Amino acid sequence: LHKILIPALRGLSRIEGSRYPAANYIAGESRTIFQESIHKALEAKCGEQGILVHSVLVIGLAQELAKYLVVRYTIYLSPEFDEPMEGIIYMTAAGIGFATAENARTLQGQGGSVFLTAGAANAVVTTLAHACFAVVLGLAIGWAKFSSRTGWRRSLLLLAGLLGAVALNGQFAVS
Repeated sequence: LHKILIPALRGLSRIEGSRYPAANYIAGESRTIFQESIHKALEAKCGEQGILVHSVLVIGLAQELAKYLVVRYTIYLSPEFDEPMEGIIYMTAAGIGFATAENARTLQGQGGSVFLTAGAANAVVTTLAHACFAVVLGLAIGWAKFSSRTGWRRSLLLLAGLLGAVALNGQFAVS
């Protein structure tokens, strides 16, 4: 991260940022151009290292963040969430639910032209994988909720759990 991504982003931000007035960026006119150029630069820089930015930063982050938000703004606030182990249980349930929806969408998109064995195998593997990714974040949620540490340390714990789940998800998306 510190050897590859940070120097590439700093250099690109300085070059690209100096090309556009701040008012255009804030209004959104040059923001999409800037974001696309960052994405292309990251792919070029990380492609040299064998890292697929899209699978990790886009797909993995979006999927794991969706699962986290479901748990965080529903059961996390409930008095039923009363011990750290429940973070794993509820996040795993969210992961399985997410995988079920993803499998249904994938199979519907095939238009009825998928072999039953391939579809079933894909559904099982995807469901188990998303449940495993969710366990990492669920452990962090459980620890963070019942930790006696300060707020920013709990936030770092949640961030570490999210990044761990995103990394696993990104590796799964690549394979």
